[in-house]
Amino acid sequence: FPSHDMGGNALKNTVISRMSLEDYNIIKEELRKVLSDHMEIEFLYDVPNKSDFGDIDILVNYGLDLTKLVKELFSPKEMYKNGNVLSFAYLYNAHYYQIDLINTRNFDSYKFYFSYGDLGNILGKIVKAYDLHFGIQGLFIEYSGKQVILSTDKKAICDYLGLDVTKWGSFNTVEEIFDWIISSRVFNKNVFGNLNQKDRRHVVNRKMYQDFVKYIEAVEIYNDITSLKNDAIVYFDKQDELAIIDKQLAILEQRRDKFNASLFIEYGYSGKELGDVIKKFKSQFGTEFDEWLDNNTKEYVHEYVSLYLQNKNCL
Repeated sequence: FPSHDMGGNALKNTVISRMSLEDYNIIKEELRKVLSDHMEIEFLYDVPNKSDFGDIDILVNYGLDLTKLVKELFSPKEMYKNGNVLSFAYLYNAHYYQIDLINTRNFDSYKFYFSYGDLGNILGKIVKAYDLHFGIQGLFIEYSGKQVILSTDKKAICDYLGLDVTKWGSFNTVEEIFDWIISSRVFNKNVFGNLNQKDRRHVVNRKMYQDFVKYIEAVEIYNDITSLKNDAIVYFDKQDELAIIDKQLAILEQRRDKFNASLFIEYGYSGKELGDVIKKFKSQFGTEFDEWLDNNTKEYVHEYVSLYLQNKNCL
C-alpha cells in the first residue's frame, strides 16, 4: 500500500489546517496562476464529493532547482523535501495549508496511479494476486530481481485488465469508481478477504479503501486467480527484453563462476585483507577486467590467479 498522501504529514513545525472544498478550489487556482508561468503543472483527479482536504498534490516538471524557485515565489514558513516530493506551508486567510509538489516527467503514469484517492492502491492490490504490479511506473512484473515495465499507457493497461478507459476521468461518485473496479476481468472479491498485519496497519486511515471493502460485501464476483505473468509478457511483447535480461544474467553467472573470493580464500586470505587483495588483483586490468574474464576460460583464470598469488605480487 504505497501512500496516496505523497507528502504525508511532512511539515512538523507548522500547524497545518485541513481545507474546505471552497478554500481548496481557491488555493488551487492561486497556485495554478503562479506555478504555470514557470513550469508544466497538472492536478490529480479528486475523489468525487469530498468535502475537505489535508493537502494539495500537484504534478510539476521542473528540473533540479524547484526548492530555490518555491522559496522565491512563496517564501514559505516551512519546506520539506523527500525524494521527488517537495512539501511546503502555504499561507491563506491566516491558516497554513500543505502543498505537495511532485517533480516528475511522467505525468500520465503518476496521474493514473495517484488520482481518485485509493483507486491506484486498490488496483495494485488486485493485480498482485495475478503476479503483476501496478504503481507510478505503470503496470510491471518482477523478473529475475528486476522490474520490467509492461506498459505506462493508461488505455493499454485498462484494455488488458478489462476496464473501460473512457470512464476514467469522468467519475461523478465514489460508487462509480467502485463499480468500475469491480467490472475488471481480474476482480475477485477474495483478494480483499484477508489482510496481513502490515496491510491492516496501512488501511486504518484509508477511508476510501475501507468503504470499498464494505461496498463489495454484497458482490459475488470471483474471477479465476491464476498467474498472468507469462500471459502479460506475450500480450505486451516483452519476450525480447526478457531474453536480454537472461543473457546479461548468464554472463554475470559465468563471471562469478570464473572469478570469486574462494580462489583467494584457498591461499589464506580473509576479512579486510581478502578485499584488498581482490581489489589489487583487479586493478592490474584497469577498466578491462570484465572483458578479460569474458575472453578467457575458467581454467585459465584460475591458473592465472594461482600464479599471481604464488608469486606474491599481490601485497
